[in-house]
Amino acid sequence: MSTSATAMGVASAHMSALRVSSSSPASPISSPSSSAAPTFAASAMPEHQNARRSGRGTPTGPPAGGPARRPAVGVADMPPSFHAERGGRGRAVAVSASRVGGRWQSVRVHDNPFRPGFGISPPLLAGRDALLAEWREVLGLGAWSPFRAALVTGMRGVGKTVLLNAVEDEARGRGWTVVHGTLHVGLVEALERDRLPALLQAQDPEAYARELTGVTLPQLGGATTQVVPQYPREPRLESMLARLVELTEARGAGVLLSLDEVAVESMQELRRIAIAVQHLLREDRRVAIVAAGVPASIAAALEADGLTFFRRAQQVRLDTLTLAEARAAIAEPVRAHGRSIGEAALERAARASEGYPFLVQTIGARAWEHRPADDEITADAVEHAVEVAYATMGESVIVPALRGLSGRDRDYLLAMAEDDGPATTADVAERMGATSGNAGRQRARLLDAGVIVVPGRGLVDFAIPRMREHLREHPHDAQLGLPTAARRTFRD
Repeated sequence: MSTSATAMGVASAHMSALRVSSSSPASPISSPSSSAAPTFAASAMPEHQNARRSGRGTPTGPPAGGPARRPAVGVADMPPSFHAERGGRGRAVAVSASRVGGRWQSVRVHDNPFRPGFGISPPLLAGRDALLAEWREVLGLGAWSPFRAALVTGMRGVGKTVLLNAVEDEARGRGWTVVHGTLHVGLVEALERDRLPALLQAQDPEAYARELTGVTLPQLGGATTQVVPQYPREPRLESMLARLVELTEARGAGVLLSLDEVAVESMQELRRIAIAVQHLLREDRRVAIVAAGVPASIAAALEADGLTFFRRAQQVRLDTLTLAEARAAIAEPVRAHGRSIGEAALERAARASEGYPFLVQTIGARAWEHRPADDEITADAVEHAVEVAYATMGESVIVPALRGLSGRDRDYLLAMAEDDGPATTADVAERMGATSGNAGRQRARLLDAGVIVVPGRGLVDFAIPRMREHLREHPHDAQLGLPTAARRTFRD
């Protein structure tokens, strides 16, 4: 494989992030004909970001006794083919280099295009085009729309924060000012004392004024003044937000408030912000608000006192992707980054994801990393990725979801897990040893929490992918209290 001088320069830049430098101080790798070998400072890499021989997988991380600094690996020590990896901030970069006859023939950069993790925006936001079109209309034309005030809900890992990121990007692209915050106790105070004053002082030409502090004789300089900020850090959320909207409207834009992680304990903060926004919307000012949270938290917001404003807001429930959308979310980033994926491997990856965005990104990332120097992502790479992704799903999504439920709610889920598909509510109640009325209370709570769905009359099914399989394989994760029939069925 030959590489142009330009490509080699790009590779060199990526290698710098990997603590890679040329053994010739005057010239890093710059062309395929360069005989200077890169020097890899292996000691600078974390244990999991190690260098290894291509195809051999021999790790060179620190010994069991703890990190140990190692000298840089020079050209004489380098194998004919070399691969190094580094990850961070939601992205992974791999670099492969090969040398023939003492000369470096090629350097290839493999920048993982997938973003496994919560709230990290992927390169392709699949399946959300119609929703974003609604916000584009609001932001572009300032037109009235229910999406001026919207509540986004969905299970953990379905892409709520990613959607907020995309809406914020759309707003900034149209000149809107974005006020972003994660809802927690103390957010309003932070807005009043820091964020809003800072935004106002940055945008208002009259943010600072000069005050006369004294008069002296002309020969000594005349008047003396001092600069005084017009927006001292005082708790005035409503007035500062109104002034910020006024300033942005003057340039044909507006203000978007983007609030993530709506939680029961932060309802007072949400109430204060909602009141301020509601007054501006009544005056038809150019302001919009979007808040996101899990179903139980959004349900609590809709029922909370003083938040009737949100009952008239647009309700947006994020669903899983279709098979076609999942295929596109995997295939397009792979091809855009210079690799390919076979049809069988792509179909397996898309179906294994069950359309769940967290699984789509995790399977894509692990398949990409399996053999990053290969041109094609194979079926073997996908099988490895699926196994790792399912384990990650259990630890990062399913166990946290179970942890927030009562013991009897978890009993209900274990009773459901006996069936390969949707379970009847009558069967679930019988397995729990409960009356239909008592079991109905668990069913209602699980529906509100977004853990189960009702696919038909008298039926219940899991809303979170892989939960049935996880409960069967790891029933202890349900942390059951009473020894119900369901618990005995799935005892290890």
